[in-house]
Amino acid sequence: HLTPSSPHLLVANKIDLNPNAPIPPNAIPVSAKTSQGLNELRQAILNAVAPPNTREITDGFLTSLRQRNLLN
Repeated sequence: HLTPSSPHLLVANKIDLNPNAPIPPNAIPVSAKTSQGLNELRQAILNAVAPPNTREITDGFLTSLRQRNLLN
């Protein structure tokens, strides 16, 4: 069950259908049809799953010391 302290992202999808619809606070507004908000959603997902000491590379990110050591 999701609790207020559980890590989560709130996404408001299909914002292209009704641009005047209210969007909940802290929600990421997204339209897959128009691509609006997809870059923001991708960045939010990356920030949520990547630890602070993650080392980014061109195609993704490293999540473990083992991965980092393999590249050095």
